[in-house]
Amino acid sequence: MYLKVSRLYDAKDKSEFWNVAVIKLRVDRINYHQILKAISVVDFPPRQPRIDNRGFLSNKQVFFLNINLRIIYHMYDDRGLDIVASNKETLLPLYKDFNNWILESNRTQIDNNLMKEIDFGLPKI
Repeated sequence: MYLKVSRLYDAKDKSEFWNVAVIKLRVDRINYHQILKAISVVDFPPRQPRIDNRGFLSNKQVFFLNINLRIIYHMYDDRGLDIVASNKETLLPLYKDFNNWILESNRTQIDNNLMKEIDFGLPKI
């Protein structure tokens, strides 16, 4: 599926246009290692592999969706990623295993959203 979308992030920005492509594939059909590697070097033009070889004005974003788990994985560059799920129980094992990876600027919000009703015995900050 291919869409042309305007004002995806800013409803007031009349110049914002996005080309959106959605491709449904099984995991074994995607070379996700190379895609993630390309995302990790997006700020370093000479490095390979590249998602786009057209230059610095091109902005590509890749989202991996797991329809069964109802989870979205978005690695934005070499500094980090976002993981979103339809219910917090899906995120709790990741929260516990990778808690020290959470950015301090996001920690309070993430802790409050995920830990309201559940206690893993993690140290309180």
